[in-house]
Amino acid sequence: MSVSLTDAPGPVIHKRNGMLFCSAFIFIVAILTGFARLNIYTLGLEIIVTSFFFSMFNVYGTRAASVGNSGILIMILTMDSSLTPSQVLPHALLILAGGIFYTVLSLLLHALRPYRISQRTLGDSLREIATYLSIKTDFYDEATDLGCKLQATC
Repeated sequence: MSVSLTDAPGPVIHKRNGMLFCSAFIFIVAILTGFARLNIYTLGLEIIVTSFFFSMFNVYGTRAASVGNSGILIMILTMDSSLTPSQVLPHALLILAGGIFYTVLSLLLHALRPYRISQRTLGDSLREIATYLSIKTDFYDEATDLGCKLQATC
């Protein structure tokens, strides 16, 4: 689910690239953290370097910042797990498999229903307009207590 952070609205090629880069980065971070957690000093060095590296992604925009946040999240979650050196690679491969699975699923859904995001946005907009008009019609009713409506305490 870490890859889902990068699945923001935008061009499909940017979504695909963001999710694939995120999958690669979290795979590498899971391996590094799995081995670095065996020694307190290497773990401290990895926390400093990884946090600085992924924080610099904020310069490149929202999607890149999400990739960085995903890398830091995987680092934190992997630090807490008690993995033996022989379990680090299978753990990282499971994280990679989950990221690739989410990427394929997201791109497949976009291929099947390319305008779904636009339809949902328009539907949400129509509901908000309906709510606004419903509130506005109360101002034309003589029985409405305007003091109560303006203070939003009723």
